[in-house]
Amino acid sequence: MASRGGGVATNGGAIPSASRKMVQSLKEIIKGVSDAEIYVALKECNMDPNEAVNCLLT
Repeated sequence: MASRGGGVATNGGAIPSASRKMVQSLKEIIKGVSDAEIYVALKECNMDPNEAVNCLLT
């Protein structure tokens, strides 16, 4: 679902353009997880993609 800001809508707003590329990269690694879930995990892990992947896989 696109928002006016050009990002993907999440419960907390839209995924910023700067983060979308990272979200898409992680989506290729973690199948079956939404963009919003990946972005939330990234935010919870201080935008560390390795830590976010570990969080999403466990």
